[in-house]
Amino acid sequence: MHTTGPVFDIQKLEWMNGVYIREVLTEKELLERLSDFYKDDQDILNVLQDGDVTRRSRLLELTKTRMKTLKDFQFFLKNPVQEDRYENEQIELAKYLYEKLTALHDASWEEAGILRELKLFCAEKQVSMRIAYVLLTGNPQGLPLPQFMEYLGKEKTLERLRRYF
Repeated sequence: MHTTGPVFDIQKLEWMNGVYIREVLTEKELLERLSDFYKDDQDILNVLQDGDVTRRSRLLELTKTRMKTLKDFQFFLKNPVQEDRYENEQIELAKYLYEKLTALHDASWEEAGILRELKLFCAEKQVSMRIAYVLLTGNPQGLPLPQFMEYLGKEKTLERLRRYF
């Protein structure tokens, strides 16, 4: 007779944890758990302690949909890393998207207006939305882009594009 230890399916555990985060935790409970988990990370704590409750709620609502673990929260917030050198095509695309978004009136800086401009950018430059996503976040996937850009605000979004030039 052979005895073996239990086998854990990490993917299933992450999936179950994600379901728990999305469907069981209230916003208040999620905020408490994140605050405790990131108690030593002042940047994350500053975001979690944002005095604008509506803005903080919007962020938690967005991140909750994609989180599998509490650790995932930081992934969605980190600024793209400034690289020493970018490809000419990246620079050209970033400048073009910067111009499109700069022209968007502050009153139109909401999900529908942002999505419209992103779609125009993709159609005019014949690129996928993933390219815009990488330009703005440094990652190929994450939070829904128009909603995340609305959360960031126009100035911070444009700042992310300025790093290319």
